Amino acid sequence: MSAVAAIAATVRFTSAPMNVPSNRAKSVQTGAAEDVTAFRDFPTNHWQKIWSTNSLERLNAEIKRRTNVVGIFPNDAAALRLITAVCVETHDEWSA
Repeated sequence: MSAVAAIAATVRFTSAPMNVPSNRAKSVQTGAAEDVTAFRDFPTNHWQKIWSTNSLERLNAEIKRRTNVVGIFPNDAAALRLITAVCVETHDEWSA
């Protein structure tokens, strides 16, 4: 069974106990299944990094940490350069 098929089977399995037609939870889960499993459209070696928001939260925390170190920026372009540098570093880490 492929990884994508396994994900689809898991979504069906978790929806199975909710067989009540008027069950709002089932309709929400069924409607959100595509959004929840959107990571499956990417290569499987990327799944671990994108199936949660932890990496995004870590990136935001790193940007906040570095901007706090600098303190005051002379202009918007300076702040943008720092944020871009942090994003490029993160991209390099992911690519490695």
